[in-house]
Amino acid sequence: LQGPTRGNAISQVHDAVERLRGAGLAPANEAADQLLHIERQRRIVSPFHTLPTELIIKIIKLAANFTSHYGFMDGAGDYYEILHVLAQVCRFFAEIVKKTPELWSVLDVKYGEGDWETSLRLSQSHPLTIRYVSSSSIDPSSWSAVLPVISRWRIAHISLSPSAPLRLVSDLEKVGATQLQTLGLEYHKSPEESQPALDVLGGGAPNLRDLSLTAITLRDWSSPILHRLHSLSLSAIQDPGIPSLQLLSDALQGCPNLMTLKLYGVEFESITGDRAQIRLPHLRTVCFEYIDDEVDENLLSSIKAPHITDFRILKDPVEKVKIVYLSAITSFLASSFDACMASAARIRMEVGDTSVEVEMEAEGSADVVASFIIDHTFHGAKVLDWIVQRLDASLPISITLVVWNGIASVAMALASLTGVVEFATTVWDQDLRPLLDALGSPRTLPGGDHAWMWPKLESMKINSIMRPSVAKSVLRMLQKRYSVVVSGSQGEALQPPAVLKRLCLESTKCMSKGALRSICRAVGKNAFVSAQAHRLESDDTGNEDGGNEKAGTTPIENGGEDPLASNRIVDSD
Repeated sequence: LQGPTRGNAISQVHDAVERLRGAGLAPANEAADQLLHIERQRRIVSPFHTLPTELIIKIIKLAANFTSHYGFMDGAGDYYEILHVLAQVCRFFAEIVKKTPELWSVLDVKYGEGDWETSLRLSQSHPLTIRYVSSSSIDPSSWSAVLPVISRWRIAHISLSPSAPLRLVSDLEKVGATQLQTLGLEYHKSPEESQPALDVLGGGAPNLRDLSLTAITLRDWSSPILHRLHSLSLSAIQDPGIPSLQLLSDALQGCPNLMTLKLYGVEFESITGDRAQIRLPHLRTVCFEYIDDEVDENLLSSIKAPHITDFRILKDPVEKVKIVYLSAITSFLASSFDACMASAARIRMEVGDTSVEVEMEAEGSADVVASFIIDHTFHGAKVLDWIVQRLDASLPISITLVVWNGIASVAMALASLTGVVEFATTVWDQDLRPLLDALGSPRTLPGGDHAWMWPKLESMKINSIMRPSVAKSVLRMLQKRYSVVVSGSQGEALQPPAVLKRLCLESTKCMSKGALRSICRAVGKNAFVSAQAHRLESDDTGNEDGGNEKAGTTPIENGGEDPLASNRIVDSD
């Protein structure tokens, strides 16, 4: 029997057995044995058991949050527990879990926890992913068990506490790791300690491609290990034993295949003399955060990398900038920015008080072609001006502003981007009327022509915090934007701007019902309007700073015509 017919037949036999048993007839027990045999056979020939083993392994990996790069996502302790649970689903699962070394190739030795001994045994000879987090309570034998299999390490993340013996670091200088591709070393030192210096694996890691060091410095910055790297990350290296910037520059010159360079909170001794050029033709990702301005300027002026697609430079807003290095940033990024711009189909910008982020997306998808994050705390509008000048203003652009002060002036710096289709902002105690007035009236361009600010704008979201709603100001903007007729310098009528398709207004205080009704009528029936406020103001002539009607508590009588009740949404918080 196959498919549903087979299942129905088994059910009929089961019913017959129950009737025999109820009648006290002897064949009941024999029939029950036969039914049990049929059930076992049915499970064996179940379509589930015809699935390829490789597919079952993939299902188990997904269920246990296994990833090929990190080995675990939410902690290997959880991973082990899930693996044991999955092994109890059925005998088929148990066999696969037990006999698949890859599933046990994750060794998590954290605070003495984790089923690492079982993993070490069942992983057989499969390359290993190691996470070793030391503490005073950890069993020293765990390191003694993990170190001898270093030849199987593929990915290793080792975090050492102040109480951990530094011999664990020195041990890594004496052994080789022929399969190791990714190594992360982190040392949580006590204030009175100096940072340990390390000769990474004694140079015996020919396949090492990704190296990350936190509070651990290198003893030999000319090590051949560095020359083979694809990714180098240095963090929190601030002791008297820090390398000179010249040493780092020399090391980078020997890394022709480097694709990622990240420096976070690193101090270097000053560089002297002429700066040699550092050619890194494969470099794609650069991240400099909270490092000395001289390091920023020296490295950005020296590195020649024409294919940057991921750039981040952030400063500590408390520190004063000693060197104005904006020109170094713009010179470093110019060719990469332009090349990415040429292949972008859509742009997303987020401007905050301290940084501006530009993401370029590919045609037909949300895949990010490039991402640039630049600190502009100390450069005012210069960074924005540089970005605006290099953007293709006609591409679809989404803008998000999250600034505490000067939001109108920031928005005006973006006024020439004619492709803006989405605009969102969160307003604290700021006046948005200058921006809304600019949207409501055409700008006068050099030569006497006129142009609308963001003529393709289709979506707007404004969230007012600790300030009355801007609904009435938005209404005035819409009324002017859609009713003003302007002639060009030759007397021809100016092309009207696009009508909003989506408008979202939020306020922690109140809104005017009358203004919302008028907004809905102004944008037309095809637009989606969403409003959320603490209170709706019933007095349409008053200011939007009072009112005593809870939003949503009193339905608006409409007779089918009121835009608020018919096809608009008004919520309370």
